[in-house]
Amino acid sequence: MATQRNFIRVSYSLLSKLESGYVDEALAMLQGKELPSTEPQEAGKKLHTYTERHIKKFGRLPDVLGGDNLTGKTEQFLETTWQYADWDIELVGFVDHVSDTGKLIQDWKFGKTELSQYVGGKQHKLYKLLEPRGKHFIYRHYNPYNDQLKSA
Repeated sequence: MATQRNFIRVSYSLLSKLESGYVDEALAMLQGKELPSTEPQEAGKKLHTYTERHIKKFGRLPDVLGGDNLTGKTEQFLETTWQYADWDIELVGFVDHVSDTGKLIQDWKFGKTELSQYVGGKQHKLYKLLEPRGKHFIYRHYNPYNDQLKSA
């Protein structure tokens, strides 16, 4: 008789909640519960939606993110699974852009959080696990409060 395997699905958001000590929120995420959004998060979601619609319509980033033409896939869901003992561990991520070759991964950020908070962080390292061809990672950060664009 085959032993039933255990399963867990983890994402950067979940791992970040755990690392920051928000265990109750992380457990709620594991149970599939929606967490309430803050006002800045809602504003960021609106800008993300605008960006994705603009890319689909024009094939390029909106001017607030540099206006570059894009090839490849946007809104890319990535996943990989590892087996450990009797566990299947699925790592998932939602990437804003992966180039045709997979070598360039981009993520757009909106809000007051400084770009330096993202650069060198764990999120892009997780994305590189999900897209092993990824050699370069670019954050494009637009702060609508001071109308500044930064990339790194």
